[in-house]
Amino acid sequence: MDDLKLLGLLNPIIACIFAMMFIVFWFRQREKSYILSIGLSFAGLCIGFLVSHFLIEKLSLANLLFIGVLYTVATTAIISGLYRRAGVAGGVGTLLLIGFSGLALSTAVFLLSDNLNLRLYFTNATFGLLWAIGAWRLRKPVNGCGLDTFIMSVMVVISLQFIGMTAVTLNLSGVLTPENYSSSLHWRVINFSTGISSLVFALTLIAMCAIDLLNQVSLIANQDLMTGLNTRRAFESNAEQMMRKLDRTPLPVSLLILDIDHFKTVNDKFGHPVGDEVITQLGRLLSLRMRSADIAGRLGGEEFAVLLWNTDEVGARLLAEEVRSTFSTLPIDGIPDDKEITVSIGVAELLQLESYDSLYRRADKALYAAKNKGRNRVALAPRAPDKCSVIDAGTMVATPR
Repeated sequence: MDDLKLLGLLNPIIACIFAMMFIVFWFRQREKSYILSIGLSFAGLCIGFLVSHFLIEKLSLANLLFIGVLYTVATTAIISGLYRRAGVAGGVGTLLLIGFSGLALSTAVFLLSDNLNLRLYFTNATFGLLWAIGAWRLRKPVNGCGLDTFIMSVMVVISLQFIGMTAVTLNLSGVLTPENYSSSLHWRVINFSTGISSLVFALTLIAMCAIDLLNQVSLIANQDLMTGLNTRRAFESNAEQMMRKLDRTPLPVSLLILDIDHFKTVNDKFGHPVGDEVITQLGRLLSLRMRSADIAGRLGGEEFAVLLWNTDEVGARLLAEEVRSTFSTLPIDGIPDDKEITVSIGVAELLQLESYDSLYRRADKALYAAKNKGRNRVALAPRAPDKCSVIDAGTMVATPR
């Protein structure tokens, strides 16, 4: 087999290897259908490359249509898979319309003329346009990630290969026929450049899938599944980061520690599913009340915490009172309308040169003071970290249940 034939096998080999890799990735993340779409598209490209390679000198109308349909569907599958990953709505119909319109023009040229150069212009320009549209719609990174920008950039390069490089190499190759096409400059340059760009693109997509998997694992580890808030570990890690920000931007910071009153009684009387719903509702309420700069977490069981950026004790107390009063009136499935579920809250403002651990201990003491004074209260921690007394800020006292 001569060097040109070996070069022609480069693309189907690359496509086959990566098709298998993406399908393996999909088996590990079956909820991510975009990975399967990419894997199947590479399998389709592999078949198309092989057919093109072995039938390059037998370009019948049937072969042209088979290869054109396969490439159009495979290209659309890759781009639409990336659309789904990025949350880009629609666009698949447009891609298919452009792809099959280009195929129709190529077919018309095939039937009306033996000008192979013109047919190649139409075909490659169509695929270049598909990749250009895909790159444009994916120009916004999914997670602010540099890899997403690189994927879009590779798509732009592929588009330029199909459009710009085709124009240059066809002009340099002269008039092509099925007999001299496989030995032409155009065929060699396009095959080599497509092989390189396919390799780079596939490796980038593999890295994308690996990063998505790592992000998913990290999300599971750092996000409480019941409430969507931070786990205790993630909350404390983010709190330490906020403390470090204060070195550059000194601002007031306050901590709320919340605990659902008589939660064990709720579980015992109404059942654990109802208790889970109580926890979920409090987590949802905190998510709605906090700002983007704030940090909220479920510390464990029925205990929650919110770290408020640029908020002093007065502002923290107001928010705590709002959360306390709102939560007591929330309708919760499984809880009778005449039964009130309440929360106690301890509030502490960060003192000068105070650590997060000290801040947490003061807020926690305030929480227990609120519990001891009747529950359904907000209590303020003292300004001195070495004192255990608290200032009762509650205005409503529920009868202990």
